[in-house]
Amino acid sequence: MSIENLKKQIKQNYLKNKDFFNEVCLDIFINPELGLKEILASGLFCEILSDRGFKVQKGIEEFDTAFIAECNLGKGPTIAFIAEYDSLPELGHACGHNIIGTSSVAAAIILKELMETEGLEGTIKVIGTPAEENLGAKANLIEYGIFKDIDYAMMLHPADASMYQDISFACTHLEYNFKGAPAHSAAAPWKGKSALNGIIQLFNASNAMRLHLKDHCRLHGIITEGGTVDNIIPEKATAVFNIRALDLNYLNEMVQMMEECALGAAQITGTTVEIKQVGNLYKEVKNSKKLEDIFKENFDFIGEKTIERNLTQGIGSTDMGNVTQELEAIHAYIKLDDNAITHTKEFAELCGSEKGLIALEKATLVLAMSGLDLILD
Repeated sequence: MSIENLKKQIKQNYLKNKDFFNEVCLDIFINPELGLKEILASGLFCEILSDRGFKVQKGIEEFDTAFIAECNLGKGPTIAFIAEYDSLPELGHACGHNIIGTSSVAAAIILKELMETEGLEGTIKVIGTPAEENLGAKANLIEYGIFKDIDYAMMLHPADASMYQDISFACTHLEYNFKGAPAHSAAAPWKGKSALNGIIQLFNASNAMRLHLKDHCRLHGIITEGGTVDNIIPEKATAVFNIRALDLNYLNEMVQMMEECALGAAQITGTTVEIKQVGNLYKEVKNSKKLEDIFKENFDFIGEKTIERNLTQGIGSTDMGNVTQELEAIHAYIKLDDNAITHTKEFAELCGSEKGLIALEKATLVLAMSGLDLILD
């Protein structure tokens, strides 16, 4: 059978399972779970993959909601479809992880069925990666060697346009804990050292620092603790900053600049500061050019219009960036709606709508067809 006919068969295989995959996607959508608590989603995916003939490992090290599903069909490349399935606080699936997870699982199942029917060889895996939003567990899974024997890894993210390229920020979250000395703020304020003043000066210093930052980087923070009552000089105060840059080297420079700001803020307020990283560091995406070309061909094959990624579009961060720096991998985008903006209530509504299910189908087809191209390569 020609490769064109094989891809047509992939679509037929999907259409036979379309109602089932839609139901799975919507089930996860209406039951959003935060990172590391994705019990329903990970359990559902594991059950489905096991029923479809995959060997499933539930739980990886300390991550109970991570999983590996594998089907070895002989010699050939090992291809991993990356599933995400955590949601956002209050907003639910406002980043489309119900679509990401379901499309990766569906693509693996559809491709496996075709390979078995046609006698094609290779290994198909689904890597279930929890807590993309609040931890970046892919970084841990890399450390544990989960991606060691994988030749190619891929996933598609809902967006406002279909794109086979990506640009993302390297990103880290840092917590600044200031400690001062308490005192009655009316009776003896001169005896106190305000930790909150330390935090305020850190914000002032970081805002002044922005003038000297390179283009296309981000620095934003919140105060998570600033005192308990207004008549006591705050002994403790905490802020968390999100620091982003287009590459890891400049991110590290920004981290050092922020450390100097924090130390200066502590010095002028008579306080002390401790700095710690929260969660994992997210590296910038470095897509495989080979996979970008394959994705572009398959977007064209299904008739999906694509645009090139550029710096005028919204840029975020993903722990898939860490994966792309370890092996040939790709983080690309499937169109959800022209006006789709991630991490909003409106985006969440789209991910549970008919447009979300259309994106699910297109994402599954591109993933499965790209996997086929790699098997036949």
